[in-house]
Order: sequence, then C-alpha cells, then structure tokens
Amino acid sequence: MSEEAVQQEQMGPKSHWSMGMAVGTMVAGGVLILVPWFLTVEEGSALHYVKVGVGMLGFIVLCVGAYKRP
Repeated sequence: MSEEAVQQEQMGPKSHWSMGMAVGTMVAGGVLILVPWFLTVEEGSALHYVKVGVGMLGFIVLCVGAYKRP
C-alpha cells in the first residue's frame, strides 16, 4: 500500500511555478492560439505556415503552464 503512495508522489513536475506565473503562461498560450483566428492569409503561403506555427506554439505554451501549475 505504501509503495503505491510513493509512486503517486513521484509523478508530476519536479518543480512548480507560482499560481500567478502558471496562469499568466496559460493566458499567453491562449492569446497565441486566438491571434491566428483573426488573420486572413492565403492558404499554402509562407505566412499561412507561420500562422499555423503560432497556433501550435500557443497550444504548447498553454500545456506547459497547465503542467507547471501548483
């Protein structure tokens, strides 16, 4: 029984950010996801790939903020 409790403690991030920093990171990620929705570009152009990349980066930043929250 105690072995299961030890395994649960070892899961998760090794360090946590403060609540404000984690929430700020998640908000920044959400903004990065929303910005490309308001840009209209030609599909297949280099700017379109940048737009998709910004959205993917926003998702990654959002996930990192959620993972590091206390």
